[in-house]
Amino acid sequence: MTKTNVQETGKSKTLKKTKMQLTEEFGADFWNDSCALNELKEAVENGAVGATSNPVIVYSVVNENRERWIPILDKIIKENSQDTEDDIAWKLIETIGQQAAAILEPVYKKTQGRKDWTEYISEQVKKSDYKGSKTKFATL
Repeated sequence: MTKTNVQETGKSKTLKKTKMQLTEEFGADFWNDSCALNELKEAVENGAVGATSNPVIVYSVVNENRERWIPILDKIIKENSQDTEDDIAWKLIETIGQQAAAILEPVYKKTQGRKDWTEYISEQVKKSDYKGSKTKFATL
């Protein structure tokens, strides 16, 4: 960590900057390569401006926090009993993505929408339907 001296109401205070914060000062954006909400919250506190997700990441997130996600998955299944397993999976991915987007909302407001993206592989992307995926991203 690098130390930076800051004057605070007549007192000298030393703040520590992480290597990631220093990298960000040179114009690089820090994205969290996960949609795990606890990890994303910490990442945003340390300068992250986005999060990525895909079915493999979501599988890991659900398995690491089954107490939180299995009841939500059960509710999605109950409310969409006629859907296929794939449809249910995409609904879970969207639900997690929406919660991740809420964590990133302060970044969006602070940067007037220039940053704060939650990127996830959607069913439309899988089918190479760019127009459809753009709509899907907008719903988050």
